[in-house]
Amino acid sequence: MLPGLLHPANPVVFLDVQVGEQPLGRLQFELFQHLLPRTARNFYELCTGYHLVDERPVGYKHSSFSKVVKETYVLGGDLGPEPRSIYGGYFEDESFEVLHDVEGIVTMVNDGPNMNSSRFAVLFAAAPWMDGQNVAFGRLYGANSLAVLRTLAYTPTGAGGTPLVRVRVAECGEM
Repeated sequence: MLPGLLHPANPVVFLDVQVGEQPLGRLQFELFQHLLPRTARNFYELCTGYHLVDERPVGYKHSSFSKVVKETYVLGGDLGPEPRSIYGGYFEDESFEVLHDVEGIVTMVNDGPNMNSSRFAVLFAAAPWMDGQNVAFGRLYGANSLAVLRTLAYTPTGAGGTPLVRVRVAECGEM
C-alpha cells in the first residue's frame, strides 16, 4: 500500500506529460476504485495499456490533451472519432458521490447523461458546476503532481483553449 491513499485497494496510475518536445513531468492519480470500480477500471486499463482491441493495446499513451481552460481544467483522453471505453463505446454514470471541490480531481468528460468514454479532465480549481453531471473518480497523488498540473495550466492556448503546441502523454502506466 502506498502512503496517503484514501483506501488501501485503490490503484495509482501515472501520465508523463510532454509539451512540444519538452518533458513536463508526471501526473500521478489515486483512482477511487473503492467507490467507483467501473469508472476507475476504465481509466486504469487505458493508462496501463491492458485494454486490447484486435490484440493491440489501446490507451492514453501518445494521446493529446485537446484543451487547457485557464483556471478550470485540462482535457485529455480523446482516443479517436468514436467514443471508446473498455466497455465498448459509452458507459453509464456510476455515481456522483465524489465532488469537484478541489484542485487535482480527475473526472469523466461525457457527452451527456450516461455517455462516458475515454475523455477526462483534471481540475485546476474547484468546479461545483460539474457536480451531478460528471463522474469524479480520482485525485492527484504524489508530491510533484500538483506542481506539474499547475505548470500545465500555463500552456499557451488559442481559441477555445486549444494548446498552441502539442501537449501529449509520452508514457503512462501503474505505479
